[in-house]
Amino acid sequence: MGVPRGVVLGVIAAQFCVPLIALVASEPPTRLGFQMYSGLGSLDVTVEDEHGQDVEYDPAEVFAVSPRVEIDWTRRLPERLCAIPGAAQVTVERPDGLRTVRC
Repeated sequence: MGVPRGVVLGVIAAQFCVPLIALVASEPPTRLGFQMYSGLGSLDVTVEDEHGQDVEYDPAEVFAVSPRVEIDWTRRLPERLCAIPGAAQVTVERPDGLRTVRC
């Protein structure tokens, strides 16, 4: 005695349709919401010296571990990057704004 074919097809259809409806019919992804990580934007960081030239740095020296996306660690990032030798200005650009800090 097996599971009826209609039940199997119904379960497969539900596994496809429910996420599709949630993705298409709802608001865009939000922080700590459905598909929270798909709503994250990019992060562009520029560290410049006093002459406006880019300063190279090793992200492994700045971050102890991979940054967690659910915590706003970018709030303190410019001040942390000002500790890089030769840094005179740090610019952090996110989809929701631009922040520049003079060191």
